[in-house]
Amino acid sequence: MERWEGRVALVTGASAGIGALLVKELAKAGLRVVGCARRLKPMEDLRNELTNEKGKVFPIKCDLASKDDIMAMFKEIETNQELGRIDVCINNAGLNFKEQLLQFDLQHLRQMIDINVLGANLCIQRSVLLMRKLNINDGQIININSNCGHKVFPAAGLRFYSATKFALTALTEGWRQELRGLNSGIRVCQISPGYVNDTDFFKSMMDGMNLSALIAELPLGIKGMDVVNTCLYVLSCPAHMEVNDIIMRETEAGVESGI
Repeated sequence: MERWEGRVALVTGASAGIGALLVKELAKAGLRVVGCARRLKPMEDLRNELTNEKGKVFPIKCDLASKDDIMAMFKEIETNQELGRIDVCINNAGLNFKEQLLQFDLQHLRQMIDINVLGANLCIQRSVLLMRKLNINDGQIININSNCGHKVFPAAGLRFYSATKFALTALTEGWRQELRGLNSGIRVCQISPGYVNDTDFFKSMMDGMNLSALIAELPLGIKGMDVVNTCLYVLSCPAHMEVNDIIMRETEAGVESGI
């Protein structure tokens, strides 16, 4: 991780859960970390908590469903004298509504596509454009996906979420092909965890979804720090090695949650 000291990482969905853990660990490793989310206060608290670390946290309020917000965020990054670049882009933000397909509200569908697919794609595009503008040839894109990006699980409230995560899987491979074709040196990886049992995102996603029997078969699940440590592994790989697709599942016997 030493080669990343002093360099700039963008983490979306940084106000809680895996995103907040990523911000902490990257700052401890000496990176300048841009944390973006719709809620600014939790990220400001995180910045204040990490003032004695080698790195530094830069909170930016950004709604990833808004193209204007995303473009403004990248302009702020590029013009900030302490930043000015992006070396690592970690798309961690995600959204799910729990309606069945027959009941889905069209606005909810659009919000999920905007954040899980279009917002992530635009963050990759703007990061790559800035990397290439500055001749950064060892940048890293990491998409935090899900087991749901590889299989549609029999849970009513996850079906459209799976559709957005399958799209993210396709985009990850598309970006890998495009960047490889450009001989850019920029690497692309997606990390797809199963049931992460210690984040608010998954607790809220499972609320009222009748998954109690399934979750009872998964007493431990995956921890948020397991996902973070996997990101750190990807970042620690040598420049001549590209890790593209990591699927994380629970070790315990029983039904795979796929969340």
